[in-house]
Amino acid sequence: ISAKRDLTGCFIYLTGAGCSRCTARVIQAGIRRVIIPCQEEDAFGYREDWNKSFERARYQLNSADVGLTILEPTGFDAIQLMGPEHPHRKGH
Repeated sequence: ISAKRDLTGCFIYLTGAGCSRCTARVIQAGIRRVIIPCQEEDAFGYREDWNKSFERARYQLNSADVGLTILEPTGFDAIQLMGPEHPHRKGH
């Protein structure tokens, strides 16, 4: 996100849900969609400490009309879409 390139309209793939500080940087960079894997398990036990920040991040994305796609744990089927219409959905 700190690259000296225009990221307007790009997608970003993250290894997990972003915190509110990172999400602010994503929005400022002009990124249009955040894609993260489904995280049903909390292997490191960090969710409890970070839940408020994750919720703020979702609110920020929604307010900025930045899409959020959460992928199924077994592949690339989207299980949740938020924000602008997903560009790969048929009929849209």
